[in-house]
Amino acid sequence: MTLSDFNQLPEEDANQALYNCCGSTVWVDAMMEHFPFESVEMIYEQASYYWFDACTEEDWIEAFHQHPKMDSVKGLQAKFTATANGGQADVKTATPEILEALTAGNLAYEKKFGYRFVVCVMEQSAEEILQILQTRLPNDEREEVAVAMNEQHKISTIRLHKLLPSGVKS
Repeated sequence: MTLSDFNQLPEEDANQALYNCCGSTVWVDAMMEHFPFESVEMIYEQASYYWFDACTEEDWIEAFHQHPKMDSVKGLQAKFTATANGGQADVKTATPEILEALTAGNLAYEKKFGYRFVVCVMEQSAEEILQILQTRLPNDEREEVAVAMNEQHKISTIRLHKLLPSGVKS
């Protein structure tokens, strides 16, 4: 989609497209204050500014809750098979043991922190994702929300790039 196409969307559709990139209503509302946008680059700059400087921990956690639950082996198999085909993670080859460990880890993570495990899985194997999860589980709440917030920003940026490729002026 070009910037021109995006700017011609009804406000409700543009709002939903941005929400699909980042599930924080505060972030989306702040972004929509500039709709229609002058440039794609402006969108990326504002996306970072509002995420880091205008959103609060509550807003970040709201976005974390928009990620799908990873609380069953069957659900992980379905999710990872679909995302592997999209180039996000090579988990089609994940063993049942890895998927079970990811399931258990995701449940432990959500129980400890109160929100879903957020990690940018671009080009990561299921085993690597499990290692990241296991490394982050011992974090304290303050440390973990900061890590998850940065991961969410990476994910949102990737989604924005898919929605509006950079360098597209019209």
